[in-house]
Amino acid sequence: MKGKALLTMIFLPLWATAGAVAAAPQQQGETAVYGWAGTVYAYSRPAYDDYFVRNDGELFGIAGQTAAVEQQIEGLQGQPVKLWGQLKDPASDFNGRQIVVSEILAAEAAPTPTPQPPTKPQARVTASVVRARTGPGTTYPIITHVYSGQTYDIVGRNQDSSWWQICCPAGRTLWVSASLVEASGPLANVPVVPAPAPEPVITEWRGEYYVNLELKGSPALVRNDRAVDFNWGDKAPAPGLPADDFSVRWTRSIHFDQGNYRFYAKSDDGVRLWLDGWPVIDQWRAGPLSVSGDLANVGQGLHTVKVEYYEH
Repeated sequence: MKGKALLTMIFLPLWATAGAVAAAPQQQGETAVYGWAGTVYAYSRPAYDDYFVRNDGELFGIAGQTAAVEQQIEGLQGQPVKLWGQLKDPASDFNGRQIVVSEILAAEAAPTPTPQPPTKPQARVTASVVRARTGPGTTYPIITHVYSGQTYDIVGRNQDSSWWQICCPAGRTLWVSASLVEASGPLANVPVVPAPAPEPVITEWRGEYYVNLELKGSPALVRNDRAVDFNWGDKAPAPGLPADDFSVRWTRSIHFDQGNYRFYAKSDDGVRLWLDGWPVIDQWRAGPLSVSGDLANVGQGLHTVKVEYYEH
């Protein structure tokens, strides 16, 4: 039966032992040096002209075995080298250690990495604080702020590239002024993104209309509603919206006098109402509803009312 070809190599320190391969005998107090890597420096003390700092930080005095090697050492001062020779320990100077160098060569320095250009368009914030908006212009609402040194991917631009659309502070794409960031990468590939419709001026109820039943994502329509009092029948609440399977959130600040209040809602289908985040009505279910909720001892002043509704 054929056996498997096997080769195992083990590297161990070489010691002179009877019946085994042994290193050549050396003079007492000397150790062979093979290809040590480090740097040569000039040494001002008289005992040695130069010294060697190994890459692990160990220091040794050095001297050339011949005049030619000594000349090589002088020519390589301040440079990374590899050297061969004999380490004398103890020696009369320099931490008690001296390398008598038989050969020394300049070592190749580690190459400096070449900076690679960004592979995708990016914007690094250069101003201290930059407003991130819903659209490319100062008339659009501020959603959050970005700060000096932060970097974001560029995913769009306006027609004249004066605004960048970035991803994704506050978990969404927003716009920042190009004058306040440093753009880099393949900017020619950045698409022009149409500006969203300007936010409407809200003076009464802010109505946010969604094309789903759960008020998820961004609203398909935001508008000012004079009152939360609609009867759409089998029609859509606005062009571009469905007649069924939509949802709406209304919010408004209203002045209340001090007192106890009862809130009424009549809907088809689900409805919810909060006052300053406090739930008053919660009937999130299908079917015609006529419900109410009480809230006692409402303080005088402005309070935020939120109403949510879905039509299935």
